[in-house]
Amino acid sequence: MDHGQIEEILHRLSQLEVDTATLRSELSSGAKTAIPGSVAEEPQGNSHSNEQLLDVLANGDWPTKPRQSTPNGWDSLVDPWVDAVPTIGDKVPSAYRIWQSSRRYFLKGDLERASRCERLNYIMHNSYVPAELDLKDEVTFAYGGIGVIVHKDSEIQKNVTIGANVTIGGNGHQQRFDERKEIYSTVPKIGELTTIGACANISGGIELGPMTIVAPNAVVTKSFGPGSILGGVPAKKIGQITVENALRYRAKFLPARRLNETDYQELAEALLANNIESTDDDKEKNHG
Repeated sequence: MDHGQIEEILHRLSQLEVDTATLRSELSSGAKTAIPGSVAEEPQGNSHSNEQLLDVLANGDWPTKPRQSTPNGWDSLVDPWVDAVPTIGDKVPSAYRIWQSSRRYFLKGDLERASRCERLNYIMHNSYVPAELDLKDEVTFAYGGIGVIVHKDSEIQKNVTIGANVTIGGNGHQQRFDERKEIYSTVPKIGELTTIGACANISGGIELGPMTIVAPNAVVTKSFGPGSILGGVPAKKIGQITVENALRYRAKFLPARRLNETDYQELAEALLANNIESTDDDKEKNHG
C-alpha cells in the first residue's frame, strides 16, 4: 500500500467524524457549509439549497466519494479497506493456533505478547480464549473459532470440538473438585472427544463425560455422564451413546473422522468403559 492510499484512507476517516448535528445546526441558521467530496462542493454559481444538502447527507454520499477513483470500481467505501488489508500467508490463523502462541508466551513470562495474542483473537475471531487457559492437546474450533468465549479456569480435555459462538463459563451456584489445582471450581470440565454445537452455553462447576454431544443452542447447567446427547434449555439428556451404537455417531466427532473404524471403536470402548446407565439425577456431580 503506497503513501497515496494511506493518505486517502486517513482523509476519508476524517470525513466520517463530521458531526451531522452541527451541520444541521449551521444549515438551519443559514451558515454556508461545504462537505469535501460531496456534491455541495462546487464552483460558485451552482449553489444547492439546504434541503438538497441534507438529502446528500442522508443518502450517505458525502463520506463515500473519494478524491480519486477506486482501483476496481466496485464500492468507493469498501474497496479502499479491501486494498488496505495486508496479504500475509494464505490463511487466517485459527483461534486455537493463536491461543497456542499466547500460551507459549504466557509460560515464558512474556505477558505483553501473550496479551497481544489474546487481542488478536478478539480482532480476528471476536473470541476470548485467554493465555491462562490450559488446554489438553488439540482442541478443534469450528470455523476457526468465531465468537467463542472460554473461561480461563475451564478444564477441556483433548479432541474436544467447540462450535461457533459457544460460551464455556462459570457461575457461583455449582462446584466441582478440580484435581489439577486441588480446589473446588465453579467452571466446567469437558470430557475427551466431546462435541459442543454452535451457540451452546455451558456454565458452572459441572462435568461432562467423554464423548458427550451438546446440541446447538443448548444451555447446560448440570453434570452428565459419558456418551450423553444433550439438548434444550435447560439441557436434558435426549440420547445415549453406547459401545454398541458408537459407530453411528462417528461423524459427529470431527477428530474421530481421521480414525479407521477399528481404532474409533477401540477409543469409544475406552472412553465409555466407566459409563453406567442411570438417571440424570444419579449422573449429577454438583457440589453446592
